Amino acid sequence: MDSATEFLFAKDVQSLGAALPYPHYSPLSQSLASENHPANIFSKAFDEAQRRIAFRARYGASWPLTEFWKDKIQEQMGPIYNFITPILEDAVSRKKEAVKLGADDDREVQDGESLIDHLINYTDGVDPIVLRDETLNILLAGRDTTTNSISYSIYMMAKYPKVLRRLRDEILSKLGSSRRPTYDDMKDMKYLRAVINETLRLYPAVPFNIRTTSKAVIWPSKIGGKPFYIPANSK
Repeated sequence: MDSATEFLFAKDVQSLGAALPYPHYSPLSQSLASENHPANIFSKAFDEAQRRIAFRARYGASWPLTEFWKDKIQEQMGPIYNFITPILEDAVSRKKEAVKLGADDDREVQDGESLIDHLINYTDGVDPIVLRDETLNILLAGRDTTTNSISYSIYMMAKYPKVLRRLRDEILSKLGSSRRPTYDDMKDMKYLRAVINETLRLYPAVPFNIRTTSKAVIWPSKIGGKPFYIPANSK
């Protein structure tokens, strides 16, 4: 969560700064102060919104019946929007100021530039709400995927020490003991890529995906074959 919010918004939500979670029955159970930590408020709202989305998917098109009296996701979006909206407004304000000063012409991508800054600087006239929702979609993908993959990679290397030794030898031969890898280095380290791919195969962060057609469509088939008709709202 911290790395994702830093990359997307240039603002760390600092989830690691909150108190460690304990079971409710533990004598070390979280205090009210830790419950009210901004990172916990944001993370809990984000997690609950994800759970409600999964709940809706389970009920398919009939999910509105389960939320007849109120939208249960909308009530979770308040803390999320409270975090994102000021960042978005600040980025839009900086963009407008740069345009007034003429400093926006032929602008190049800056090191350390957040995704939301990049989108605002290179898209004109886009609704800020659209930008907010798009970055939220990416945050959804970055919530636990990297954590899951790194954790299982460490687990697999602990389970197979021969793989760990071979991977370590490749990294040391390419980078030494102190140099940070470049994109070209990552491309050249074939065994590292194999370890990552095998970990993702065995323990995928996203084991399945669901797409739904927004309208009826006809897809072409192979040459000489009949096309496929796919009705609207097909999964």
